[in-house]
Amino acid sequence: MSVHKLVATDDDYLEDFEFTPIHIAVLDLYDASDSERPKLEDLIEFVDNANNAPPGTDWTRWKTKYQKRSPLYVAIIKQFRVSALENDSTRRVIHNLLDQKDRKFHWTPLHWAAVTNRAGKMRILVEHGADPFIRSNLNANIIHAAVESNALHSLAYALEISRSYPEKLNINQPNIWGESPLMVAAQGCLVGCVRLLLAEGADRAVRQENQQVALHYTGLSSRGERRQQTVALLCRNSEGVRSHLNAQDEDGRPPLFDLLDDAICVEELIRNGADLNIQDNTGKNVYHHVCVQDESKSLRTVIRRCPGPTMVTQKDHDGNTPLLEALKHGSTRSATILLNYDDVGDVYGGDGWAAVHYATKLGEPRLLEKVLQHLSYRKGMRTRDGKTAQVIAMESGTWCGEVKELLRKYNSLA
Repeated sequence: MSVHKLVATDDDYLEDFEFTPIHIAVLDLYDASDSERPKLEDLIEFVDNANNAPPGTDWTRWKTKYQKRSPLYVAIIKQFRVSALENDSTRRVIHNLLDQKDRKFHWTPLHWAAVTNRAGKMRILVEHGADPFIRSNLNANIIHAAVESNALHSLAYALEISRSYPEKLNINQPNIWGESPLMVAAQGCLVGCVRLLLAEGADRAVRQENQQVALHYTGLSSRGERRQQTVALLCRNSEGVRSHLNAQDEDGRPPLFDLLDDAICVEELIRNGADLNIQDNTGKNVYHHVCVQDESKSLRTVIRRCPGPTMVTQKDHDGNTPLLEALKHGSTRSATILLNYDDVGDVYGGDGWAAVHYATKLGEPRLLEKVLQHLSYRKGMRTRDGKTAQVIAMESGTWCGEVKELLRKYNSLA
C-alpha cells in the first residue's frame, strides 16, 4: 500500500504522527528542503553514535556541527539534548529510535515498513537491531501489518522471521479482536497473502472471539473470482483436517451459511466436506437460510448434493419449514423450486399461517397457482386467527386480477 494512502503528506497532518527521523527515512517522507536525504543506514549509525556518547556530552556542539546537514540529524540531536537537560548529567542518554512508535497508529518503523511493502527497509531495520516481535496497540504483529495492506514482499520477509522464531512472531497471533493474519487475509480475499500464510502453516481452524474461523471471514467480502479462489485455498490441501469447514460460530452458523450467495463457493465447500445437516441456534438448516436469501442457484446446488426430503420438511425453532421461510421473506424463486417436492413439511408455520396465505399476500400469480395446486393445499385454509386467503388478499391489496381469479377457482368452497 502506498504511504500516501495511509498518511496525508501535508505538514499539519504529519505532525499528528510525530514520526521519528527513522520513520521518515523508512517512508521516504523527507522534507522538500532536505537535499541530503540521508539513507536509513546512515541515520541508524548516527543514532548509535549518539547513544554511545559519554555522560555530559555537549549536545549544542553536535547541533552546531550538523546544522547545515539534513534536518533529520538536527531532530535526533534535539531529542538527545532535551533528554540530557531533563535528566542527571552523570547518566548516559539512550534513545531506541529503531523501535519507537508513532503517536497516531502506534506503529514502529518496522510496522510501517511492513504495511507499505518495503521489505528491503524491513531487512535493514532488523539487521541493525530492530525488534520484529513488537505488537501495535491493537495487538497486531508485523505479519498482520503486511497482510492488512496486501504487501506480499513484506509478508514473505515477516514469515521468514516467523519461521525462525515461531513462538515470538506467531503466524496465528490474534489481534485485539481475536483475528489471526489468515482471517484478515480471508476477509479481504487477498489471495496472495492467503497462499503465503497457508504455505507457512497458518491454522485454518483457529477461532476468533465469536468463534468464527477464516472461512467465515470470506463471507464478509463481495462475491467474485477472488473470493472463490480464497475459499478454494482454505478448503483444499488441508491434510485431512476439516474441522474448520463445519466450525460453528457463537450463533451456530458454519461458514457455508455465510457463502450462500455464491453457488461456486457452496459447491467447493460441499465437495470438500461441509456438513449439510448442521442447524444454527435458531434451528435453521442450510435450506432455511438459502431460502431466506432466495439464492436459487445455491439452492439447486444443495438439492443436487443433498436431495433427501428430510431437510426440506425440517422445522426451525419458530416452527417454520424452508418453504414457509421462503414465502415469509418473499423468496419467490426458492419457493417455486421447493414446491416441486411432494412433501414440503408441516402445512402451517409457527405464526399460524399456511403457504397459501403467504403466497396470497405476495400477490405473485404463478407462485400462488403452484401453491394452490400442491398436494399440501386444502380449500378453505384459515390462519390461526381465522382469516381466509380471500381476507388476506383484501388486506394486502392483492384481491384483484389473476390472484382474485385463482383464489375463486381453487379456494372456493362451492
